[in-house]
Amino acid sequence: MRARSAGLARLSRRSDMAVEVRIEVATVRDAPLLLSLIRALAAYERMSDDVVATETRLRDTLFGLTPCAEAVIARVEREAVGFALWFQSYSTFLAQPGLYLEDLFVLPDWRGRGVGAALLRHLARVA
Repeated sequence: MRARSAGLARLSRRSDMAVEVRIEVATVRDAPLLLSLIRALAAYERMSDDVVATETRLRDTLFGLTPCAEAVIARVEREAVGFALWFQSYSTFLAQPGLYLEDLFVLPDWRGRGVGAALLRHLARVA
């Protein structure tokens, strides 16, 4: 079940200027952006050589007939500053659905400003 609504959170920049972060559901048009954020995550983790994802594979697996996962993008003004990607899980012992967070990434220049917390609050609403 996809969360369709975008969320807003007020954040404080290091310069003490208030900014808004918008959490937007990723769409097929965001495949190039998602790939660039995935590559940034891989670079941060020193795993760039392990990324074999392509825009086409992201389009097929995230936005095709049977999406395998869901993603949101965190934006400040028009700049994409992070993302979260997750998929539904299921506990047989609890007979209850759940959510497995695969990746949550915030660009280094935007860390410590509440972007990650805004992404987690969005995921809590989805779950």
